[in-house]
Amino acid sequence: MKQMQQSLDEIQVWCNQWGFKISVTKSSAVVYTHRRNCNIINPLKIGDEILQTDKTVKFLGMYFDSRLTFFDHVKYISDKCNKRLNLLRCLSGTSWGASKNCLLTLYKALIKSLLDYGGCVLDTANVKAKEVLDTIQYKALNICCGTMKDTSLSALQVECAE
Repeated sequence: MKQMQQSLDEIQVWCNQWGFKISVTKSSAVVYTHRRNCNIINPLKIGDEILQTDKTVKFLGMYFDSRLTFFDHVKYISDKCNKRLNLLRCLSGTSWGASKNCLLTLYKALIKSLLDYGGCVLDTANVKAKEVLDTIQYKALNICCGTMKDTSLSALQVECAE
């Protein structure tokens, strides 16, 4: 903990030297560990202000939790994608709906872009979190192709060239 505070002090000195100001209200500290109880005894400070400690932080649109399971991020993606899946459902129909190509274009723009963002980081996520993302993709491709509910994900991916 002492080394972290020393590093923060050095960063503060550098920022002051080059005319930058760190916003303590927009900053927070997260301890990444697999330990269940890892509390910061001495609070970290930037200047004279105490730095807030959190269990989850949003950085560049991704939620990083202290155990790096990414459940919070997957829940965030799931909530956004479910609303967009409803839009695909509204546009699909056997006799009157949009074509398969149109639905696949919407899928790629609205859903796949969310699933792919941060993919290299999400590769380290928990298996259950990855299963949730696969379920979202399955539902979307199923809607686009108009297939039966028990069609396998791999068959849908081949059919849609995904």
